[in-house]
Amino acid sequence: MYDCYSSNISLSATSTKVNKDSSDVILPYLPPHPPKGTTYHRYTLVVAEQPNGGQDKIEMDKSQLSRDVTLSALCSQYKLDVKGLTFFRQVWDKDVSRIYQEILQQPEPVYGKQPKVDQLLDETGQKKKKFVNL
Repeated sequence: MYDCYSSNISLSATSTKVNKDSSDVILPYLPPHPPKGTTYHRYTLVVAEQPNGGQDKIEMDKSQLSRDVTLSALCSQYKLDVKGLTFFRQVWDKDVSRIYQEILQQPEPVYGKQPKVDQLLDETGQKKKKFVNL
């Protein structure tokens, strides 16, 4: 799951830079990390405006927020108005392994089908003989 909650971010129509130091980070950024052996994962990025046209600062209780909070509940509780969103897809690559090791500090899950046992090969991987000399 990819979650990052920040509030009170100052934006400007004349500047392309966002001052991250002026915002309140509620949940830190967690990079997308689709497990090895799975297909594409879909992610959504949502931008919501705070009450009173973005003029009112909001105080989020960090202890009540978790990665299980729904967007609908968050918008209702803090009177947020969704203003923009985008989607992207991600599939496993070698850099995902580093996310599990360095950030999540847990073993990387690997999914997929068990290898098929080839009935025509012996235990050494060589083709079985069709005929046996007596």
